[in-house]
Amino acid sequence: ISEIAFGVQLECLTLGSHNVPFAAAFDKAQEIILKRIAIPFWKLLAWFRPEEYTLAGNLRTMKQFAYKVIQERRASPMTDRHDLLSIFMSRKDEFGDGFSDDYLQDLVMNFMIAGRDTTANSLSWTIWLLSQHPGVEE
Repeated sequence: ISEIAFGVQLECLTLGSHNVPFAAAFDKAQEIILKRIAIPFWKLLAWFRPEEYTLAGNLRTMKQFAYKVIQERRASPMTDRHDLLSIFMSRKDEFGDGFSDDYLQDLVMNFMIAGRDTTANSLSWTIWLLSQHPGVEE
């Protein structure tokens, strides 16, 4: 999703690349948030769960990644790029100004969050459904 959305390869699936900071931060933040959903009174228990203190750092790592992507793109713009970030960077807002880095950072984060697990889940369900219906698979 990162390559389509903003032309960056995360290298998460490359052999030997087990430490991708954005992916690790995303996974940990997601784990903490899922636990919050499961425990209605999580705020009371947050004092006793040390992992709660790592959430802000994980979110900061994710935002730094998005900011770095934007800064690298601004430093070396390529007019022949057709990813979503390039499209948004070439557009103007309703006042005729380019989109701010904060806006673009939020855009990158939204695409990463929305696209990462939904793509994996869609592929998993598709493969499972195909395995349940061998006639369709052929």
